Amino acid sequence: MVVTSFFSFTAPVFAYENPGEEGVYIETFDNLDNTSQSYIDGSFTGNYGIEWHYQGGRGSLGSYEIDGKGLMLGGIRDDSTIYAENIPGGIHEFAVDLKKAFTNSNPRSVELFINDESHGVFELDVDNTEVQVFSVEDIDVEGDFKLELRHASGESDRAQIVVDNIRWISLEGLDNGDDPGDGDDDGVDVMPIEEVRGAELGTEVVAEGIVTTTPGSFGGQGFYIQDESGGIYSFTGDSAMVSEVDRGDTVRIFGERGEFRGQIQISIDEVEVVDETTEEPDAVIIGIDEISSVEYDGFLVALTEVEVTEMIRENYDTDYW
Repeated sequence: MVVTSFFSFTAPVFAYENPGEEGVYIETFDNLDNTSQSYIDGSFTGNYGIEWHYQGGRGSLGSYEIDGKGLMLGGIRDDSTIYAENIPGGIHEFAVDLKKAFTNSNPRSVELFINDESHGVFELDVDNTEVQVFSVEDIDVEGDFKLELRHASGESDRAQIVVDNIRWISLEGLDNGDDPGDGDDDGVDVMPIEEVRGAELGTEVVAEGIVTTTPGSFGGQGFYIQDESGGIYSFTGDSAMVSEVDRGDTVRIFGERGEFRGQIQISIDEVEVVDETTEEPDAVIIGIDEISSVEYDGFLVALTEVEVTEMIRENYDTDYW
């Protein structure tokens, strides 16, 4: 077991928006609803849908915040701790941003527990008013685990410490399929498009895919999206809703499984651009006799060696031939 300070930045080491490809997860405390100046007990649902519980903590940080919201632990006298249970995927490494709060010179320290077993104590430099990082390597606990950061000082007098950006490197990834960077790090249950297509009419759905047509090309402000499992038309008449959507973007769509003139579609309630740098999928080469096949419904396709004999403009500014 190695306790080190290999993370030595004053800003978060791993940005939540782009955690990378190494299985890095981070709790930013953005969902913490605590503005109290008293040291209280509570809980909140954090990133990835993980439930965090704390004791002896206050959310009012004054001038001692690290990166927006965080939690100030008072000390042993307040039974100060923060923990989450049943985190999936195992843990390889851990790091957290800490900061001394208030001006007293009482010793300040925290202790990391994984599954109620200590994995190191970190003593803050009480003369340092900047961010200090507690990190532990080679933890290597498999499966679901409990992570607890416990105040280890301030038994008689408070020794306030601000906690922010709890992060860990997973051994296996979260068991809900949410790898960092795939767009599912906020706990949203994204459905494969094939599953959306098979859902009952009126079902609330969340789909994610690459935009394969320019919004508005097929009536209204709709467009097609495609993932590895299938493709589907997504419809809205609200141009403002899709003003930031371009062909080739990866988008996440919240809406309802619907149909129009026999075509399966998503009626869009909300659309988010997840990634503007993705590459458009290659078109599937098909023959003219396959153009009406359900197998390719919603997919980007290409026809070869065909002759267009007539172009008709129908209602809704839709061209067909």
